[in-house]
Amino acid sequence: MGQPLPQPTGEAMQRTGRSKAARLLGLALALYTIFLLYMMFVGFHRTALSGELRYNLVPLRTIGSYVTHFSAYPLRIWLINLAGNLVVFMPYGFVLPMLLPRARRLRGLLVVFVPPLLLLETLQSALRVGSFDVDDVLLNTLGASLALAGFHLVRRRYKKA
Repeated sequence: MGQPLPQPTGEAMQRTGRSKAARLLGLALALYTIFLLYMMFVGFHRTALSGELRYNLVPLRTIGSYVTHFSAYPLRIWLINLAGNLVVFMPYGFVLPMLLPRARRLRGLLVVFVPPLLLLETLQSALRVGSFDVDDVLLNTLGASLALAGFHLVRRRYKKA
Protein backbone atom coordinates (compact mmCIF):
# COMPACT_ATOMS: atom_id res chain seq x y z
CA MET A 1 0.00 0.00 0.00
CA GLY A 2 1.05 3.54 -0.68
CA GLN A 3 1.67 6.22 1.83
CA PRO A 4 -1.25 8.44 2.86
CA LEU A 5 -1.57 11.72 0.99
CA PRO A 6 -0.20 14.71 2.86
CA GLN A 7 -2.85 16.98 4.33
CA PRO A 8 -2.73 20.63 3.31
CA THR A 9 -1.54 22.91 6.08
CA GLY A 10 -0.85 26.60 6.52
CA GLU A 11 -0.69 28.50 3.26
CA ALA A 12 -1.79 25.52 1.16
CA MET A 13 -4.94 25.25 3.25
CA GLN A 14 -5.63 28.96 2.84
CA ARG A 15 -5.25 28.65 -0.93
CA THR A 16 -7.64 25.69 -0.98
CA GLY A 17 -10.16 27.60 1.12
CA ARG A 18 -9.91 30.60 -1.16
CA SER A 19 -10.05 28.65 -4.39
CA LYS A 20 -13.85 28.62 -4.61
CA ALA A 21 -14.06 32.33 -3.83
CA ALA A 22 -11.23 33.00 -6.29
CA ARG A 23 -13.03 31.02 -8.99
CA LEU A 24 -16.23 33.01 -8.39
CA LEU A 25 -14.33 36.30 -8.48
CA GLY A 26 -12.53 35.20 -11.63
CA LEU A 27 -15.84 34.27 -13.26
CA ALA A 28 -17.40 37.58 -12.24
CA LEU A 29 -14.42 39.49 -13.64
CA ALA A 30 -14.55 37.45 -16.87
CA LEU A 31 -18.26 38.22 -17.29
CA TYR A 32 -17.62 41.89 -16.58
CA THR A 33 -14.81 41.84 -19.15
CA ILE A 34 -17.14 40.37 -21.79
CA PHE A 35 -19.69 43.10 -21.04
CA LEU A 36 -16.97 45.74 -21.22
CA LEU A 37 -15.66 44.42 -24.55
CA TYR A 38 -19.18 44.52 -25.94
CA MET A 39 -19.58 48.13 -24.83
CA MET A 40 -16.17 49.11 -26.20
CA PHE A 41 -16.63 47.53 -29.62
CA VAL A 42 -20.38 47.24 -30.22
CA GLY A 43 -22.28 49.25 -27.59
CA PHE A 44 -23.20 52.91 -27.80
CA HIS A 45 -24.39 52.24 -31.38
CA ARG A 46 -20.80 51.89 -32.57
CA THR A 47 -20.21 51.29 -36.25
CA ALA A 48 -16.98 51.22 -38.17
CA LEU A 49 -15.88 54.75 -38.92
CA SER A 50 -14.60 55.57 -42.35
CA GLY A 51 -11.55 57.60 -43.08
CA GLU A 52 -8.43 58.16 -41.05
CA LEU A 53 -7.53 56.58 -37.77
CA ARG A 54 -8.49 58.76 -34.84
CA TYR A 55 -6.06 59.08 -32.00
CA ASN A 56 -4.72 61.39 -29.32
CA LEU A 57 -1.18 60.82 -28.07
CA VAL A 58 -0.90 64.08 -26.12
CA PRO A 59 -1.51 63.47 -22.40
CA LEU A 60 -4.29 65.57 -20.87
CA ARG A 61 -5.40 67.06 -24.20
CA THR A 62 -8.85 65.45 -24.16
CA ILE A 63 -9.28 65.81 -20.39
CA GLY A 64 -8.24 69.46 -20.59
CA SER A 65 -10.70 70.10 -23.40
CA TYR A 66 -13.58 68.65 -21.39
CA VAL A 67 -12.64 70.60 -18.28
CA THR A 68 -11.96 73.97 -19.93
CA HIS A 69 -14.97 73.74 -22.24
CA PHE A 70 -17.32 72.07 -19.76
CA SER A 71 -20.43 73.93 -20.94
CA ALA A 72 -19.78 73.05 -24.59
CA TYR A 73 -20.39 69.34 -23.99
CA PRO A 74 -23.66 67.70 -22.97
CA LEU A 75 -23.47 66.22 -19.47
CA ARG A 76 -23.91 62.69 -20.88
CA ILE A 77 -20.78 63.06 -23.05
CA TRP A 78 -18.82 64.53 -20.15
CA LEU A 79 -19.87 61.71 -17.81
CA ILE A 80 -19.10 58.95 -20.32
CA ASN A 81 -15.72 60.31 -21.33
CA LEU A 82 -14.37 61.44 -17.97
CA ALA A 83 -16.24 59.84 -15.09
CA GLY A 84 -17.03 56.72 -17.11
CA ASN A 85 -13.41 56.13 -18.10
CA LEU A 86 -12.38 56.60 -14.49
CA VAL A 87 -14.99 54.27 -12.98
CA VAL A 88 -15.37 51.52 -15.59
CA PHE A 89 -12.02 49.84 -14.90
CA MET A 90 -12.17 50.14 -11.11
CA PRO A 91 -13.32 46.52 -10.70
CA TYR A 92 -9.94 45.41 -12.06
CA GLY A 93 -8.08 47.42 -9.44
CA PHE A 94 -10.16 45.85 -6.69
CA VAL A 95 -10.50 42.26 -7.91
CA LEU A 96 -7.12 41.58 -9.58
CA PRO A 97 -5.25 41.95 -6.26
CA MET A 98 -7.51 39.26 -4.80
CA LEU A 99 -6.71 36.91 -7.66
CA LEU A 100 -3.06 37.79 -8.32
CA PRO A 101 -0.89 38.58 -5.29
CA ARG A 102 1.60 40.49 -7.45
CA ALA A 103 -1.21 42.91 -8.38
CA ARG A 104 -1.42 44.01 -4.74
CA ARG A 105 1.35 46.51 -5.38
CA LEU A 106 0.81 49.38 -7.78
CA ARG A 107 3.68 48.32 -10.03
CA GLY A 108 2.35 44.75 -10.26
CA LEU A 109 -1.15 46.00 -11.04
CA LEU A 110 0.19 48.26 -13.77
CA VAL A 111 2.20 45.41 -15.32
CA VAL A 112 -0.91 43.23 -15.45
CA PHE A 113 -3.44 45.95 -16.31
CA VAL A 114 -1.88 48.43 -18.74
CA PRO A 115 -0.72 46.18 -21.64
CA PRO A 116 -4.21 44.70 -22.30
CA LEU A 117 -5.66 48.20 -21.95
CA LEU A 118 -3.26 49.53 -24.60
CA LEU A 119 -4.21 46.62 -26.85
CA LEU A 120 -7.92 47.41 -26.48
CA GLU A 121 -7.41 51.10 -27.23
CA THR A 122 -5.32 50.19 -30.28
CA LEU A 123 -7.97 47.74 -31.52
CA GLN A 124 -10.72 50.33 -31.12
CA SER A 125 -8.78 52.68 -33.34
CA ALA A 126 -7.66 50.05 -35.87
CA LEU A 127 -11.21 48.72 -36.24
CA ARG A 128 -12.45 52.31 -36.39
CA VAL A 129 -15.08 51.77 -33.71
CA GLY A 130 -13.42 54.36 -31.50
CA SER A 131 -10.19 56.18 -31.11
CA PHE A 132 -6.92 55.58 -29.33
CA ASP A 133 -6.78 58.24 -26.65
CA VAL A 134 -3.92 58.33 -24.18
CA ASP A 135 -6.25 60.19 -21.82
CA ASP A 136 -8.58 57.17 -21.76
CA VAL A 137 -5.60 55.05 -20.74
CA LEU A 138 -4.68 57.56 -18.03
CA LEU A 139 -8.24 57.71 -16.65
CA ASN A 140 -8.71 53.93 -16.80
CA THR A 141 -5.38 53.40 -15.03
CA LEU A 142 -6.17 56.05 -12.43
CA GLY A 143 -9.51 54.34 -11.77
CA ALA A 144 -7.87 50.94 -11.30
CA SER A 145 -5.19 52.51 -9.08
CA LEU A 146 -7.79 54.22 -6.88
CA ALA A 147 -9.62 50.91 -6.57
CA LEU A 148 -6.34 49.26 -5.54
CA ALA A 149 -6.08 51.84 -2.74
CA GLY A 150 -9.68 50.97 -1.80
CA PHE A 151 -8.75 47.29 -1.79
CA HIS A 152 -5.98 47.97 0.72
CA LEU A 153 -8.29 50.06 2.94
CA VAL A 154 -10.91 47.30 3.00
CA ARG A 155 -8.25 44.67 3.57
CA ARG A 156 -6.81 46.56 6.57
CA ARG A 157 -10.24 47.02 8.12
CA TYR A 158 -11.13 43.38 7.51
CA LYS A 159 -7.89 42.21 9.14
CA LYS A 160 -8.57 44.37 12.22
CA ALA A 161 -12.05 42.90 12.68
